[in-house]
Amino acid sequence: MWAKNALAMSAYLDQMSSLLLERDLRESEEDSEVRTLARARTLAVLSGLDRRRKTAVMHFLVEEALIQSVEGKGPIINLSGAKLSDADLSYAEGITNEELEQQAASLEGATMPNGQRYQDWLKSKSRAEEG
Repeated sequence: MWAKNALAMSAYLDQMSSLLLERDLRESEEDSEVRTLARARTLAVLSGLDRRRKTAVMHFLVEEALIQSVEGKGPIINLSGAKLSDADLSYAEGITNEELEQQAASLEGATMPNGQRYQDWLKSKSRAEEG
């Protein structure tokens, strides 16, 4: 299992490097083929990786500013449908808990960027909304 996850992670980073450097992913249009490829590859790799490597992918995406809204524009890679269960996002800077919640299909068990477990964050969010 370890080798399979390592190979998947390596292949994903190679593919994303190509899309960023050779296909100009950051400057691409919202409905472009290159964004569709980046999203599909990201969702595919996230669905098959273990917790540690999912966390590494999320850190990569945040560091490269690919999943944040920037300058009034939506994210380059939309994570809707992604299953981020048990990922540790506590060191993910530049993206809010709310942005992750809007994009991901499942955050159950994840550690949010503010360090709270997702379930605890939801409870505190509910309490704040209630008054």
